Amino acid sequence: MISSSLKKLFLVCLATLFIASPALAKDYIVDLVIFESLTPEAASDYSSNLYYPLSRNAVELGGSTANNAGFRVVDANTSMKSIAGKLQSSGRYRVISHLSWQQPGLAESTARPVKLSFGQPVNLYLPVNAVAENHLIRALTPGTEISAAQAEAVQSAQLSGTVTLSLGKYLHLKTNLVLIKPDGSGSTRMQIDRRMRSREFHYLDNPRFGLIVLTVPVD
Repeated sequence: MISSSLKKLFLVCLATLFIASPALAKDYIVDLVIFESLTPEAASDYSSNLYYPLSRNAVELGGSTANNAGFRVVDANTSMKSIAGKLQSSGRYRVISHLSWQQPGLAESTARPVKLSFGQPVNLYLPVNAVAENHLIRALTPGTEISAAQAEAVQSAQLSGTVTLSLGKYLHLKTNLVLIKPDGSGSTRMQIDRRMRSREFHYLDNPRFGLIVLTVPVD
């Protein structure tokens, strides 16, 4: 969980931004910090199940598909850089990634997920003809006898999944993320649909890892 001191940091950084009522905009800049908790309590918050998040219709930042769809990498916000630095130097958190991009503000029906993949590669085995539940496929656990007829090998990463920004009356951010234990023996999920306002800091977390998000409309 995020400590009270870090919550105070968000409020201080928020005061440095120009706050205005949210307005519809064609494009938004999304600034995202992904971090992992290093506390002993968080270390136990893993399920023994392994999950593979689906990423249908997702774009990968920096690729031609993303560029053609209007998604492009931009410089990070100064306040978010400060937050990422505070997290990393606290000794209680590890910053997995800090990324920033510009994208169209699209309705939920047409919004495209952004695919995220960070950390060491992880080999997973998905049962043949497996049915996804809530955009996740449950992988076979280590030690299970696996044959080519039973499972399909896929490469994932220690943290993988998607985040999707959509625009309606409010901005919404949906996460479909999985963090896998370094030894591959379990995972933890973050599936959140958060209503947000632009130019405000928002944080989403479970006991093991979290996100800090800032969205700013492009004038």
